[in-house]
Amino acid sequence: MHVRHLRLITGSILLLGCCTASALDWSFLPWTKRAALRLPEREIHQRFRDQLVAAQGDLSVLERQLDAEILAFQPLIEEGFVFRQKMAATAVELKTKTDAGQPLTGADLDRFNEGVRSGVELARRIFVVIDTHAGWQKISDQEVRQAGFTEPLPEPLRTKGTMLSLAGSLFLYDTYRLQVAVLAEQGKLRRLLNSGDQGYQNQKRLLDEMTEEFLSIANRDQASGKLRFCEENQFAAAACYGGAPTICWLQQMIAQSPSRPLLRNGLTAAPAVVAEHAAARTEMLLGGVKSLGEESMNTISLCFGNTVGLVETRKGRLWQDEAVAARMKNTLRPGDILLEKTPFRLTDTFIPGHWGHAAIWLGTEAELKELGLWDDPLVQPYQESIRAGRCVVEALRSGVTLNTAEHFLNIDDLAILRRAPGLDRDTLRHHLLLALRQVGKAYDFNFDIETTDRIVCSELVYVVYTDLTWPTAKALDRYTISPDNIALKALSDGPLQLVLFYHDGKPVTDRPVERMAGLMNQAALYTP
Repeated sequence: MHVRHLRLITGSILLLGCCTASALDWSFLPWTKRAALRLPEREIHQRFRDQLVAAQGDLSVLERQLDAEILAFQPLIEEGFVFRQKMAATAVELKTKTDAGQPLTGADLDRFNEGVRSGVELARRIFVVIDTHAGWQKISDQEVRQAGFTEPLPEPLRTKGTMLSLAGSLFLYDTYRLQVAVLAEQGKLRRLLNSGDQGYQNQKRLLDEMTEEFLSIANRDQASGKLRFCEENQFAAAACYGGAPTICWLQQMIAQSPSRPLLRNGLTAAPAVVAEHAAARTEMLLGGVKSLGEESMNTISLCFGNTVGLVETRKGRLWQDEAVAARMKNTLRPGDILLEKTPFRLTDTFIPGHWGHAAIWLGTEAELKELGLWDDPLVQPYQESIRAGRCVVEALRSGVTLNTAEHFLNIDDLAILRRAPGLDRDTLRHHLLLALRQVGKAYDFNFDIETTDRIVCSELVYVVYTDLTWPTAKALDRYTISPDNIALKALSDGPLQLVLFYHDGKPVTDRPVERMAGLMNQAALYTP
């Protein structure tokens, strides 16, 4: 059963890549023999035990270790969301071609197979986390004592560790369901995934094998066990950790998973007697894929929303507010910095501080002409985009791009910051061209300000405003800058001026700087 249990999530992560355990009761974890994605059980068990021993019987140390693991896992899931987004686009593109009777080109096949291979590398990293932290649910009191603790581990701590494992499992389960909705309707794509490719070390019968595992009652029960454990202990965990960012992020990852209701309510499974016969097994596989495809199509909008981690409990309070959009555009000047907060999105929960995103206003065609930049070689490739109103430079998961003010305003809070006093003309021109130099760069999932080939949102401001000294923080041996670090420059007579501020969808006109400082101080209380 061990090898069979490994195949489901492996198939999921390989599909996710198409865009581009131990003695304890470890969760449902799929496997590909060729790819060797999972570390040996004994090694994984030892990793978990080593974490316990390293705490030397100190629960506070163990808590900090687990929080560090969660913080390190968040960028990995962010990277996975981008893989999933690209996978969805690739699958739809290939399906459109095959539906139209067009042959897949060599480039199509290379992108597909190279994506599978690349997904294996991402899978290895995810499996280590899921495997290791599955141990929190089933660890015995004897093992705890052997690791140096005098009392059993607190249930909230065990719940938080299990939630980390469950969040990763659900993420990959969602990936399978998202992809099967497309694959189930197109025989050529099913055959392509099942055919494998030795040149890329992609195994044969991948879709068949992962469908068997997806329909497995045993796998469902193991995953459901983790879910039940977390739900039974969720109130104790919430009471213990309150609004801590790590627990909030895990809660939202689990709550927003489209697969969570399936694990709670049960998955379709064929009778064992049917699966014993080869011919019937094939029929079960194809029927199961088709059935899952039909089921997935009913929730495909939710799945596609979650492909980029933007599942929303609601729209932003400033969304489609024409008066706010007009005021915002009338206020903005070239080079202004925009900050936003979106508490209704998963992505906002693990960004430290109040603000969750930063961007730069490039300026309109008229403004760039007045600055003598419109015909600059760096501006010319983006003239049509700027004419269409895409004047916001921002780093999203898909990379650094240009967007409209209206697109930006799906938010609750907005701050516009401006250099005070204003920049001289040459310096402003230099900063705007630096902003355009970032467009097209990939997203920096390591959040490292010392790398410039990849950019994260607040890092965009860091590399554009080179004449300012920005506050930074060190996390996981990397120097990072958060949106709140940027906002600090608008406090206490700093070099930035707050020129427009909305909080919870309403304009703040009474002592806005003090109000923003208060919100940032409040958020800092929950920052580890």
